[in-house]
Order: sequence, then structure tokens, then C-alpha cells
Amino acid sequence: MPLPPPTLCRSLAMFWSAALVACGGVQAAPLVAGAQLPALTLEDAHGRPVATGPDVRCVLFAASMAGSDLVDGVLTTEPAGVLTRVQGVYAADISRMPALISRLVAVPRMRELPFAVALVRVDAVAAAPADVPREAGAVTLINLDGDRLVRDIQIVRDATALRAALGSAPVSLEAGVQASPTRSDDENRGQ
Repeated sequence: MPLPPPTLCRSLAMFWSAALVACGGVQAAPLVAGAQLPALTLEDAHGRPVATGPDVRCVLFAASMAGSDLVDGVLTTEPAGVLTRVQGVYAADISRMPALISRLVAVPRMRELPFAVALVRVDAVAAAPADVPREAGAVTLINLDGDRLVRDIQIVRDATALRAALGSAPVSLEAGVQASPTRSDDENRGQ
């Protein structure tokens, strides 16, 4: 019996992954400091691959339109190549956006941006981003050490804080930024 085409296999895998996640059959642990960010390869608005390889040191994750607007506003005013300079990747979750809106409005607008936006299009593919801490209207900034090891996760709420974070290496906490607790913070509270 011949095997189904690879695209059909990927589609079926994504469907079953989404079904398991939706039914609560798969419970992934939330992303925390010390964990390893899964290797992801997403497509940008031009259909080119964007990967979280071992050289990536920071991931900006926008889970909402307001978060995307915040990142877009900052990155368009920064000097060209800011994501390259900070060894960063910007990912926007558009999985809940109606397909017609994403196809006719959002993705064409993203093609006009002077930087790449990795698109999280399907919840099954977004299994790792689904477990990233997030806040409405804010951006999640994930700082990585070598081999995608999470150094810290920060919630960035305003343009000033995002500009400050992108201007320093390693990214530091500023006004408008809240770090998620790390294991050492939790241990210190217990003492």
C-alpha cells in the first residue's frame, strides 16, 4: 500500500496534535527559566523559514494584536538590523485570527515591514508558544543562553521598556518590564 503524500501526513499530525491539546490530552509544562526552548521553524510573511536555532539569544513573542503593534512600533523606529544585532527573532501568534483577515490584511501589511515576523499560524505548531507566559497587550521577551536554554522571561508592557531591553546585552530589567519568577526567586521567598 503506498504511503500518503508528506503534506497530508503533516496535516494529519497537526490535526491530531491540536485535538490532543484541545481535549487536554497533552499538558506541556509552561516555559520557565532553566528550561530549553524547543527548536521551532516558522515561516515569515514572505514564506521564508525563521528558526530558533542555537545562535538565537532573544525571542520577542506577541500573542495579541496590541503586543504586535507594540513590537512593530519599536522595531520600525530602531536602526535597521536591530534583531540581527541582538540575535533575536520576533514571532507573532496569528493562529486565532480569521483566515480571511490574515490573508488579505495582516500578512500583506507584515510583508511591508523592514524586519522578519515569524508567524505562528496553527495552535498545533504553536505547542511551545502556547506555554509561553503572556499578558494581554504586552510582549513576552525570552532571553536565551547557548543551545536555546532560557535565561529569563520578561513581560514588556511599553515601548520605552522594549527599546531599553533591545539596547542592552544581556537584556536588562527596566521600568515597564516584569520578570517571571525563576527557581532561585522562589527558593529565596521560602527562606
